[in-house]
Amino acid sequence: MAGAAFRRLKAAIFKPDAPGYGSTQELREEFSVFRTIEHGFPHRPSTVSYSPDLGVLGIGCQSGDIYLFGKCGVEVTAKHDPESSILQILFLGRQMRVLTVGFENDIHLWKFDNAGERLKMVEEAYHQVVYPATKRVSVACYPENSAMVAVGTEGGNVLLISLDKLSFTGKHDDVIFWNKATEPTQGTNKLHPGSVEALEACPGDPDKLLIGYEKGAICLWSLSTKCPVRNFPPIQYLCGASWHPDGRMFASAHEDGSIAMWSVDSNAEHGGSTKPYGVQSECRKIQQVMWRGEEQNGMLVFEGGLDRAEYGDRFCVSVQHGKDLVAFEFTSRIIGFTVVDDSDNQPDSLIVLCEEEVVAIDLKTPGMPSIPKPYLYSLHDSPLTCIQHVSNCPHDFWTALKEVHHLTSEKSTRPWPIDGGVLHRSDAPSDHRLLITGHEDGSVRFWDATDVSLSLIYKVNTNMFFMNIDAPPEEEEVSQPEAEKWPVFVKAGTFDPFCDDPRLAIMQIELCPLSRTLAVAGFGGQILVFDFSKESSINTLERMTVEMKLKDEDISRKVHEMLEFETGSLELAAGFQATVGIVTCPPCPILSLSLSSQFGLVGLGCRRGLAIVDYFQTRELAVECTILEEESRRTLSRLQSMRKSFRLTVRRIRNQSVHVMAGRRRRTYDTPMASSSAVVPAPPAQQRDKRETMDEIQQRRDQLGNGVRCVQFANTFGPGVGVVSPTAFGCTNSGRTFLYSLELPADVNRYKEPVNVRPLEREFALRHGAPILAFHVVDHSGRYIASSFEINMKRAKNSDNRVPHYAVFCTEEQVKCVTLPNMKHHSKFKLYEVDETQLQRVGFMQTDDGFMLVGIVTNEGEAIILSLPDLTVRLRTQAVRWDDFRGQRTFVFTRGFEAFHMRSPSQLQRLAVRSQQQLRAQCSFELKPQRVRHTPPPVCDDVSLATESSAAAEAGGGKPRTFTNAVSSAFGSLFHRNRTPTPEHAGASTGSKSADKTPSKSSVSPDQAETDFYMSEVSRAEKEGDFVSEILSGMESFHTATSETSPTSESEPEKPVPKPRASLSPQKSVTAQDRMVKEAHERGDRLKATDRHTQKMSDSAAGLAAMAGLLASKSKKP
Repeated sequence: MAGAAFRRLKAAIFKPDAPGYGSTQELREEFSVFRTIEHGFPHRPSTVSYSPDLGVLGIGCQSGDIYLFGKCGVEVTAKHDPESSILQILFLGRQMRVLTVGFENDIHLWKFDNAGERLKMVEEAYHQVVYPATKRVSVACYPENSAMVAVGTEGGNVLLISLDKLSFTGKHDDVIFWNKATEPTQGTNKLHPGSVEALEACPGDPDKLLIGYEKGAICLWSLSTKCPVRNFPPIQYLCGASWHPDGRMFASAHEDGSIAMWSVDSNAEHGGSTKPYGVQSECRKIQQVMWRGEEQNGMLVFEGGLDRAEYGDRFCVSVQHGKDLVAFEFTSRIIGFTVVDDSDNQPDSLIVLCEEEVVAIDLKTPGMPSIPKPYLYSLHDSPLTCIQHVSNCPHDFWTALKEVHHLTSEKSTRPWPIDGGVLHRSDAPSDHRLLITGHEDGSVRFWDATDVSLSLIYKVNTNMFFMNIDAPPEEEEVSQPEAEKWPVFVKAGTFDPFCDDPRLAIMQIELCPLSRTLAVAGFGGQILVFDFSKESSINTLERMTVEMKLKDEDISRKVHEMLEFETGSLELAAGFQATVGIVTCPPCPILSLSLSSQFGLVGLGCRRGLAIVDYFQTRELAVECTILEEESRRTLSRLQSMRKSFRLTVRRIRNQSVHVMAGRRRRTYDTPMASSSAVVPAPPAQQRDKRETMDEIQQRRDQLGNGVRCVQFANTFGPGVGVVSPTAFGCTNSGRTFLYSLELPADVNRYKEPVNVRPLEREFALRHGAPILAFHVVDHSGRYIASSFEINMKRAKNSDNRVPHYAVFCTEEQVKCVTLPNMKHHSKFKLYEVDETQLQRVGFMQTDDGFMLVGIVTNEGEAIILSLPDLTVRLRTQAVRWDDFRGQRTFVFTRGFEAFHMRSPSQLQRLAVRSQQQLRAQCSFELKPQRVRHTPPPVCDDVSLATESSAAAEAGGGKPRTFTNAVSSAFGSLFHRNRTPTPEHAGASTGSKSADKTPSKSSVSPDQAETDFYMSEVSRAEKEGDFVSEILSGMESFHTATSETSPTSESEPEKPVPKPRASLSPQKSVTAQDRMVKEAHERGDRLKATDRHTQKMSDSAAGLAAMAGLLASKSKKP
C-alpha cells in the first residue's frame, strides 16, 4: 500500500501536464522527425548538366537521386522511382521541364511545382524503352524547340520519342536506323557501326542532328526529310562530339587520343586529326570534348589525351586556347564537365564534376584559378571522424570568426557562375548555428549551418604543432628548362583522402562560444586547448604529459609512438591559437572530453582511465587508472555472483527465442518519420535474428576494456554533500561512476592558487554493468544547469538548487535517472530487456524555458525522445534505416531540436525534431533573357544557287525571300557565265590550255581542280577591282535615293524585318563553287556591308535589279 501511494504521489508531482511540458497529446503532435535538407557532395555521381536558360546545374547519381542547384540557397531534389542510376539529365530549353534518362532504359519527364511550401520536381510522365532492336540506351539529345527527344541506343538505332506523355509508337518514321544513316559511307558493305556514342543537335538549326557511332562513322541527319544530309567517313573509334557555337563545324573525340575538326560547309573529309599533346606513343582516349568561343580563337576543353605510359594514372581535364594548353589535375575520377558561357557566348568558367568533388575554374582570369564554392563542399576531403554542433552562437563571436577566417588565397575573386533561380524567403532561424567537424588529417572545420546551404567559414590544422608526425617525403624537383616543362599540370580540387599518420585523427571536440575556448582531442592521446584572438602572435606552446600506467607496467609494446609537441616559438595566425598541449602516456585514443571554461578545467577519458587537468596553470589535478577494474579482476560476493548468473541466463534464453516471438514483437509506429512521402520500414524478422547475442555483446565489451566513455563537470550536489558545489563525474564501460569534489580558489587568485580535487568515497555502480555512453545533470525542475558565464551574459536563468537534482545515466541497455545527493533510483527506461535493442547515440535537447529532454537512437535506427526527469516517452519513430549503420553511429542531436547524421561518406542529412525547426528555402526557377546565337548557313546541294534563288522567287511571287539568296543567285550567274560548272569540263579546259603546268587526272581529283579554278577566279577578280565593294556602294546610293522619295508615316512605326530562317528542305553536301561564293560574300561583308543595309535592301526589288545590273556590267569587262 505504501509503495502504491508513493507511485501515485510521484506521478502527481512529475505529471506530463506540468508547466513546461504541455499535454501529452500536444507533445506528440509537436515532436516528429522531418527530413529537411542534405549538406555536402552528392554520393556516387554519374552525370552533370547545365542549363543556360535557367542558370541551373544538374547532378545525377547512381542511386537515382537528382540534384538541381542554382544560386546559394536555391536547390531542389528528386529521385527515380523505381530506383535506377542516372545516365543523363536534359533541360528542355525554355520549357521549364527536365528529362532524365536512367541506365535501366527508363525515361522520366519532370516539371517544376512552385505551388506548395517549397520548390518541387513533379514527375509528369514515365516511359520504359522496350523497343525490340534496343539493347540499352546510350545517349539522349533534345533538339531546341522540338516536340520530341532523340534517344540513341547500343544497337545503333536512334529512337524519336514524343514529349507528349513520352509516347513512342515504334513506327519506322520514329526510328533512325543505323543502316540508312550510314548507307552513303558504307555503300554495299553493310557493317554495323556500333553503338551511338554522340548525339548532338546543331546550334540554331534543330532540324540537323549529328549522330556519331562507336566505330567512327558520323552522320548529319535531317529530321524533316528523314534522310542523311551528309556523312563523314570513320577515321578512328569515336568517343564523343561537340558542335562549334556557330554550327558550321564540329569536333570529334576519338579513342586513340586525337581530336578531328569537321566542316559541314566543305567537301574535305576532315579538317585534320591531331593529338593535342603531340605524342606518337599510345595515348588515353578522349572521353569528352567541348568547343567554345570564336572559330578563329576558339577554346577546346577535353578529358584525356595524355600519354598512357607516362601519365596514365592522372585524372586531367585540358583546356586549349590557341597555343596555350593547360592540364588541370584532380585526385578523383572525372565524371564529366560543362562550360558556362557569358552573355556574349564566350567561355566564362569550367565546371568539372569528379567522383568526390566539384570544381569551378575561372577561364577569364590569367592563370585560370579555381572559384570558391558557396555549397557542394566535399565534407569528406579528409574522412569525417567527429561532429559537434553549437546552437545559439553569440553574434560577436560569429562575426569575429568570419573576419579572421583564412581560406585558400589562390582562388578567383569572381562570383560563383551558377546563379539561376530566385530565393524568395528562407525559414532560417534568427540565431547563429555552428557545425564543427573533425577529420582524419587532424583538421577542424567550422561550418555555417544557419541557412539551407552549408558553407565553410574557418579551418584549424593541428598537425603544425607536432614534430614527429609521419609526413610523406618531399619530392626533389629536377631543374629543367622552361621549354621542357610541358605539358603544364595544375593541381585542382581539395579532395585528399589519404593521411600518413593515423594519430592525427580528431576524436572529440568541445567548444565554449562564450569564452571562445576550443579543446580538441585526437587518436594519439593528444589534447590541444585553443584561445581565440583577432591578432596574429608568436607564442610558445605549454606542454604536459599525463601518466596513465601502472607501477610495474611494461609499455614498450605500445601501439603508437607518443606525439611530441613543437618546442620553439610558433607563428600563429589570427583565430584559434593553441596555448596548452596535453598527451597521455602511454598513448591511447581519447574516448571522451569535457571542457569547463568556467572552472578552467579539462576532463579526458580513454581506455586506460580518466584525468582532470587545470589548463590555466598547466597542472595535473587527478588521474584514475581503471584497467584494474576489468571484469576478470573484480571480486564478487556470492549473492552478487548468483544475481549476475541468473540475469545472464534469462537474457540468453530470451535471445534464443527471438525467432519465435519476432512476429509478436514487431512494432507499428504511430508517428512515422515525416519525409517526402516515404516511411522507413521496421526491420524484418529474419534480419532481427542477426543481431548480437548476449555472449557476443559481452565479448565485445571485454575487448573494449574498462575505459572511460563519459566525463562531465556540473555545479550540483555531490553524493552525501548537501551543498551545491563543482563536481566531476567519470563513467566507465563497466557501469561504474567516479565522483570528484572540486574546490576552486577565488577568481582573483585563480591563476596563482591550485585547485583542490577530492575523490568522493561513495561511488555509483549500475547493476546490469552496461557501458555508460552519456551522462547529464538537471536541476530540481528538470531544467538545464547553467554556468556563471551564461547567467552573467543573460543567456540563461538561475538554476533551481532545491534538493534533489537528477543525474541521467544513458547506457547501451537503458536510461536511468537517480537523485542527488542521496543517489536513489528515480525512473528507468529499459530497451534491451523489452525489445532487445541497444542504444547507439545519445543527445540532450533544451526548450526555450530551459527544460531538458534526452534523445536516443537505437541500433535499429529508431529515435526515442524522453522527458526529464520522469523519462516519459514523447516520441518514438523510425529516424534512420535499420540497415544504415553509418547513420546510426554518426547521429547527433542538437540543443535546438535538430539532428544530423551521415547519409553517405560525403553527405550530411539534416533533420528537424520539431515542426517549428524545419529549415526549407522558398525559391523558384525563372528563365533568363534569351541569348543571341549565330545562325548557321544552310547546307546546300550540288545544284547552283541561282536555280534555287529563281525557284524561291517564283514561289514567293517573283521576289526572293532574303538578301542572301539574291546575292547567291547573282554570284552563281556570274560564275556560270564564265565557266561550265562540271568537274570534267574544268579538268578538260585546264588540261587543254596548259599541259605542262596542270597535273594529270590521276594525281589531282576533279574536286581539287574545281577548287583551284574558283580560287584563281576570285584572285583575278580582286586584282581587277573589288567588284563586291562596288555592288555595296551602288546598293547604298540606291537606298539613299529611294529613302528620300518614299514618304513614311510618323504615327505608324516601321515594321521590323523578320530574320531569315534555316531551310528545312532536303539538302545535300556543299560543292566547292558554293563554298567559294560564300567566301567571296563574306569578304565583301567585312569591307562595307552592315546589317541595316542588308535588311532594307532585301525588301527592295529595285535594289536587286540595280545589283544585278552592276554584276552584268562587271562581267562584260575584259
